Amino acid sequence: MTKNDKFTIIYVKERNLIVARCMEVDVVSQGKTMKSAKKNIKEAISSYIERFVADGTSH
Repeated sequence: MTKNDKFTIIYVKERNLIVARCMEVDVVSQGKTMKSAKKNIKEAISSYIERFVADGTSH
């Protein structure tokens, strides 16, 4: 798994936030706008990959 892999992201509007969930690695983030939700989920996935996969551990 690398940062260049494609991931499935589900976006759901909940009250005044947009919640983003990555299905492959079970990472969740949120934002007040779709733009910020997309930015935040990309950062969350990147952090997940750097922290767990790069160290040789998995989900």
